[in-house]
Amino acid sequence: MKKLVFFLVIVFTLPLLAQEATLINGEIESGGFGGPVFKVTNINGESAVMVGGRGGWIINHSFVIGGGGYGLVTDVHAKATDSIHQNIEMGYGGLELEYIPSSNDLFHLSVGLLVGAGGIGYRHGDNDAFYVSHKNNSW
Repeated sequence: MKKLVFFLVIVFTLPLLAQEATLINGEIESGGFGGPVFKVTNINGESAVMVGGRGGWIINHSFVIGGGGYGLVTDVHAKATDSIHQNIEMGYGGLELEYIPSSNDLFHLSVGLLVGAGGIGYRHGDNDAFYVSHKNNSW
């Protein structure tokens, strides 16, 4: 009798364990985008321009998985201790994740996160010699 009860419990509970578990139910709509990015910021007390690009896969009009990369294009002077003119060089990039809560509204906000790495250094004068003063690979 115990074997029969055990067998019936197994037979009736296995279908419950076999149900699919997914993050997104139903049909998935997807699209994509890509393009240039222009950023204005302040570095070392000076206005600076960064140029780059980003792109991503849009899932169900709400989630974006993509990537981007950005680099400093203007001359930003480093605070040098000697009489040599130094310019800061920097760039960063990585994986971008974004959530768009009301994507069907005409005006909507989104929340984004970039997980990546970057580097910063300096260049002496107008020559092409590049010296790394600090490198950060885990932002």
